[in-house]
Amino acid sequence: MFWLSSTLLALQQEQSRRERIARAEQQLDQLQQQLSGSKARRRKHEDVADRVQAIVDGQGVGRWLVVTIQGTENHRYRQATPGKMAIGARVVDATTGQAPSTRQLVIRYLGYYVSTIPLMLGLIWVAFDPRKQGWHDKLAGTVVVRSKHRVAPVSFGARPAGDS
Repeated sequence: MFWLSSTLLALQQEQSRRERIARAEQQLDQLQQQLSGSKARRRKHEDVADRVQAIVDGQGVGRWLVVTIQGTENHRYRQATPGKMAIGARVVDATTGQAPSTRQLVIRYLGYYVSTIPLMLGLIWVAFDPRKQGWHDKLAGTVVVRSKHRVAPVSFGARPAGDS
């Protein structure tokens, strides 16, 4: 009888040990899955860092320069992007009403970055500005005008009070 109870006790202990091993193996599998997921995220961050470094090293600057020149030339010859042309709008010098200079167009293009980085506030600014200028327009000294005015036309020369 004693032999039987000790055998049952040994079997129960063995069963308990196997269950603990199975649980430990499951936990190990879960940890390995989490680790492989974090490795994938780390690889993704490394890829982004490599791309940024490539731009800083000059490999992406050529592409950026082409886009800048294309945008500036489009404004220079047509005084508008395709979207502005579709609604009958064009970019002009804010003081004279004439075509903007190449310098103004480059400043305007680079000003888009300044306008969009802080939550696009520089673009939203158009809704509140009396001359409907975004930050990029203010930086470059330009204004967008439409041939068919829905609001009061933009006046040239004198600036409204409070506009600097």
